[in-house]
Amino acid sequence: APITANAITGNNSICINGTSSLSTSLPSSSTKGVWSSSNNLGTISSTSGLTTIYNGKNAGTYGEARYTVTDTITGCTAYSSRTITVNPTPVVPTITYAPGTPNPQAGAPTGSFCANRTFTVVGTPAGGVWSSTGVLGVTTPAGVVTTGLITGAGSLKYTYTSAAGCSNSRTMVGNVFVCAARGVATNEKLETTNEFSMYPNPAKGFINLNVETLVGKGSIVVTDLYGKSVKIQNLSMGTNTVNTSNLSKGFYLVSIITSEGKTTKKLVVE
Repeated sequence: APITANAITGNNSICINGTSSLSTSLPSSSTKGVWSSSNNLGTISSTSGLTTIYNGKNAGTYGEARYTVTDTITGCTAYSSRTITVNPTPVVPTITYAPGTPNPQAGAPTGSFCANRTFTVVGTPAGGVWSSTGVLGVTTPAGVVTTGLITGAGSLKYTYTSAAGCSNSRTMVGNVFVCAARGVATNEKLETTNEFSMYPNPAKGFINLNVETLVGKGSIVVTDLYGKSVKIQNLSMGTNTVNTSNLSKGFYLVSIITSEGKTTKKLVVE
């Protein structure tokens, strides 16, 4: 007669890099079993014992953990399985200034803010949560930031969580300075440009693009020398990381495109 493996219990919906604790029991005709995973959506932390941890690695709806038991008398085997959905991580959100925002950086060093300013930042996709550290204060969920009168370091963080419960975030950092002595009006309009810094160049696996100010939406476009787009992603204020590990060695053009126009720089991928 065939042996029957008992059911596996545990969370069947996790995120990439998330875990699920799985457990089962032995049938009376077996003294031990072995855990395994049946595809590349996840891995098993331990193959022995009645419990294990399933680690989500790749997004998909048919991740499967198995527990195989062997009849101690006949040598017949059987397994039970638990199907697990591994949900994708959302794209890294973007942070921009709201249109019409007074310039909170006017009169401050590059990448910093003036004290006693109020401005609005916008996170995309919508529906995320704002948080702040240090001397920057943010109103959740409106994205209204007040620098106050205290100088020092601070950061703004926008976290977006998908319907499946998976999260990703973007953080913008900067110092707060007293700018009144510089004679800059607090209602000065935000001046935007398409200037950006790019490093490392040559690139080995990734590049960072740093954008000081951005109003509205923007894009990063990487093209080869024939004009073919090989990579496109959303642009955000602060540091944007672009993965170049899947690009062939050679020369490329990296552009940022906003309502202010287009700026392009040359890139070497090694």
